[in-house]
Amino acid sequence: MNTAQPASGRSKSWLNLQGPHAEAFRQLTAGLTPEQILVVPLDIGKNVHWAAFHTRDGRLLTEPLQLSALQEGLARFTTTLDTLIAQYQPRLVILGHEPTGIYHQNWAYQLLQRYQPQLDGTAAPRFRYVFLNPHQVKLNRLQTGCSFSKSDLLDLGAIGDLLARGLGQPAHLPASTAILIHEQVRALRTLQQEQTRHTRRLLTTLDQLWPNAFLNTRRFARAHPNLMVPPPLVTRPLERKVVQALITLCPNPHEALRLGPQGLVRLFHQHHFRCGPKTAAKLLDAARRAVLPPPDLANALTSVVQRDYARFQRLQQDEAATLQALETALPLTPARHLLPIPGTSVRLVARYVTGVGEPQAYLFADQIWAKAGFDPLLTASGDAVVSGSISRQGDPFLRDTLYLLGYQLALHCGYFSHTFLCAIAAGKSPVEATIHTAHQVNRVFFHLLQHDEPFAPPNIPNYPAFAQTWQAKMQTHLKSQRRRGAPKRRRPRPTQHT
Repeated sequence: MNTAQPASGRSKSWLNLQGPHAEAFRQLTAGLTPEQILVVPLDIGKNVHWAAFHTRDGRLLTEPLQLSALQEGLARFTTTLDTLIAQYQPRLVILGHEPTGIYHQNWAYQLLQRYQPQLDGTAAPRFRYVFLNPHQVKLNRLQTGCSFSKSDLLDLGAIGDLLARGLGQPAHLPASTAILIHEQVRALRTLQQEQTRHTRRLLTTLDQLWPNAFLNTRRFARAHPNLMVPPPLVTRPLERKVVQALITLCPNPHEALRLGPQGLVRLFHQHHFRCGPKTAAKLLDAARRAVLPPPDLANALTSVVQRDYARFQRLQQDEAATLQALETALPLTPARHLLPIPGTSVRLVARYVTGVGEPQAYLFADQIWAKAGFDPLLTASGDAVVSGSISRQGDPFLRDTLYLLGYQLALHCGYFSHTFLCAIAAGKSPVEATIHTAHQVNRVFFHLLQHDEPFAPPNIPNYPAFAQTWQAKMQTHLKSQRRRGAPKRRRPRPTQHT
């Protein structure tokens, strides 16, 4: 990710074959012998940690320590480190570990606070504290041992080797607001997964009680072109008030038939739901057309569907509360500059900032693009240079978030509509144009987060007129697509090829 690029790219000169991070590490260690550099790898676990202390060339200064994750373990680690610093007088200490779930955070906070003067360079010796990607550790362990064996000591050796080579990102723990946003997004993902499961279960039970009442007419017509499409009661049933009232008051079709039209209207009105004679007749027609389950089975399914619907409603309430918490937290961060951009939402902005993490940890926006797995596979050998499909070697959640942002902002923001339509005019497919737009969205968002500034394109003199023009062109393009038979609400998703 940090490899150097030629003069036509982001770096104007070749300082180091491995990129600017490697050059910075080379300058940091210039003139120092291996004995003057103390490498301190930590292998963080849930209950027990391991630590080693060795010179840059691998000479152990003491046996590896097995440490409790409690206060006594931290005290033993810092005491050992301070003792070795006093004994061997190193000029540079390189400390690092994997950011292992949540288990590293409390130790990292304590270490950052304790050795802050050394990290700032205001006290001796100079400290370098980094986090290592777990995948890096795994590959190093495989490279060193040529085996898939894994143990705490093998991980410790792999971490120490990576630290001695200058790899890793500077250790940084987010502020409490950023952690809150991250946790709320994680909760939102869990709620969405649960909602999907409960929705499927609820609709399955409803189909047993009211067969064919909630038919997907488009799918039915496509699968059975020679059959007449039965008229459904409603489409998207869980979004309809009449279905919500039906589940709450009378999900049993046998009971609905017993009540009749006047009884249904009276029942709905008693509980302050809207229902007229036409709606009641439509409900009863759906019940009469269907092959209903036996009354005893219908009674059992009634309790099941009401229980599942109550759980579904609680999940919706939890989702609304989570979104409300995000609405409160996001304006306290630089992400507040992303929210006013047309096409964004609290949900999408929170997903983006959570997937990106700390913007200051990146040198340029394409590192985020690569983290999402959108970077193209490149094979160059001799005279042959082949640029293939997207790598998909990254965070699928961030990749999906970027694609959604590209799609929504192309629809609603003239600045990005211009990018999308120019890509279409250049012969790209809608998916390719969306990914092309998402690439620009990522660059813009990264700049706004890094510089904490609002969205205001500097190279467009009259931006409101520009945005209005291209938004109108985007609407014209969408209308033309619909006239050609493209589905109105269908959203293309990224595939392996771009």
